[in-house]
Amino acid sequence: MVIEAKDWTDSPSPHPLTYFQSSHCVDRAPKERRVDATCKPDHTSLTQVGFSGKWPVYDLKYLNDSGEVDAKSVLIRMPSGEFREVFYRDYNDGDSTTDTAVIKLEKASLLYSRYDIAGNLGFSLEYFFSIDASGNKVMRLDPLINAGQRQLPAELVANPLMSDVDFHDFTWTATVGLADPPLPVRVTCCLGKVTVKFRIERGAFVPVGASYKEN
Repeated sequence: MVIEAKDWTDSPSPHPLTYFQSSHCVDRAPKERRVDATCKPDHTSLTQVGFSGKWPVYDLKYLNDSGEVDAKSVLIRMPSGEFREVFYRDYNDGDSTTDTAVIKLEKASLLYSRYDIAGNLGFSLEYFFSIDASGNKVMRLDPLINAGQRQLPAELVANPLMSDVDFHDFTWTATVGLADPPLPVRVTCCLGKVTVKFRIERGAFVPVGASYKEN
């Protein structure tokens, strides 16, 4: 499971749905959920978003008394009827998220979730997960980012916050900017783009080729 706001991952055990609905405070296993008065949500909303293979996938949103989303969890219902948590994210003011999507490929079924961060430099964080009989796995983009970076001169850097994963062509493409932009500029882009071709193997992105093109 990815707990993005805590900056760590975990492998929690399956639990009844009421376990997740009763608290939105996440801790490390084996406690996993902290139960006290401040952790009980005012309301929850459970929506089935599809199937990953034979496993039903749900978005569980934790709502405050104004109906605003405080946090989101992605759950998979196991054959036992219990639920395993794949992803958890706290919300900050102004942020939003899309419903979790199921991406069906020829030999794999993936989950995709996006979290949009508000502000002057607003950007999106994307998360991919593979699901099979052995469990779920976070699909890190690091192998693709590193493969793309190796194509660039030392003064340039690929920006993963301005990138796109294409499951039709099986490519990851990112804009390229200066690695050390002059102040007061904090982010540069659009000096070119780097493209990495990949395959999916054992629930992971595996780069098979990369190229860089200047604008």
